[in-house]
Amino acid sequence: MKYDASSCTVNMSVRSLCALALKSGDLDSRKHTTYEQMRLGAQAHRKLQSEANGLYQPEVSLVNTTLYDGLYYTVSGRADGIIRGPGVLIIDEIKCVKGSAFFMPPTSAHLGQLMCYAYFLSIREDLDKVNARLTYYDPDNDKTRYFNYRFAASELRTFYLGLLEKVKFFANLAAHRELDVLPRAANAAFPYSYLREGQEMMIRECFGAIKRGQRLFVEAPTGTGKTISSLFPALRALGQGMVDRVFYLTAKASTRSEAYAATKKLFSSGVGIRAIVLNSKENMCACGRDRCARNICNPDECSRAVGYYDKVNDALMDILSSSNGYPPQSVRAVADKYGICPYELSLDLSEFCDVIICDKYLKYGTICEP
Repeated sequence: MKYDASSCTVNMSVRSLCALALKSGDLDSRKHTTYEQMRLGAQAHRKLQSEANGLYQPEVSLVNTTLYDGLYYTVSGRADGIIRGPGVLIIDEIKCVKGSAFFMPPTSAHLGQLMCYAYFLSIREDLDKVNARLTYYDPDNDKTRYFNYRFAASELRTFYLGLLEKVKFFANLAAHRELDVLPRAANAAFPYSYLREGQEMMIRECFGAIKRGQRLFVEAPTGTGKTISSLFPALRALGQGMVDRVFYLTAKASTRSEAYAATKKLFSSGVGIRAIVLNSKENMCACGRDRCARNICNPDECSRAVGYYDKVNDALMDILSSSNGYPPQSVRAVADKYGICPYELSLDLSEFCDVIICDKYLKYGTICEP
């Protein structure tokens, strides 16, 4: 999700809209998507599309802009196909599904994507009714299931506006960040009344290195003010669009505390940034280090994993509404309140933060791997 200040529009994909609005189910580390699975999924899509008859138009781009509760939303994506012929118009969405899930009813996210595309098509083609098909394909067994629907355009509109209602809190956050937080960061004043010896040079060099996309190595004695002298120019660069997030990597917990204190100082000076301190899973796990070491992140072994995705959006709205800084103790408190995993909550929360402070060996996606 991204707010474009030039067009006053929240831009997002159909997939990301449904993923955010229709989160549901348990946290389960036994299930994950690999790059190989994604590659095989793309192959399966091409296979099914190529096997369709000449009436099948693959990869159809669809986009819609809607004004909802004071914000414009532009949502776009590519439907897997449209079957078009004399008296026939069917929109098709293909999903690769393995194991028992192949025999289950469609997930809310899968059906949601199909309904979004069907709604966009109803507007583009001026249709009162839309025929739609959700195709489940099991690549392991080369089996296909079809779920056929006929939606009224009014039904699709009601459903789509319901999705926008579910994401409007996060959309307003994105708009506020672009319109208020980043401009303030771009023009932020140094949060202390004077500069220590060497600080001005370090600030200038850090900002220049970020602007040029270079690495900068600095050696300075304790007490120089290295933390604020690196964070301050990084936030100015953030506000000017040179970077999208600031990662502050440390080797010790005490250093993380200093970095977080520096972000609080910047916030108190008028820069409305959001900052989080990420701890390791072992330190955040509500089940303790011993059980965490056995990788029990699944609904069969941990109650905090049960219904995680049903609760996490409410938890996020709660903590994001209450403050701009998120040390581990704050995240744990909200996780306890909603009965969810504090470690996963911290990772989800970090998606909405401007400054992410973490151990240099803590894996954060593919960004901070050792």
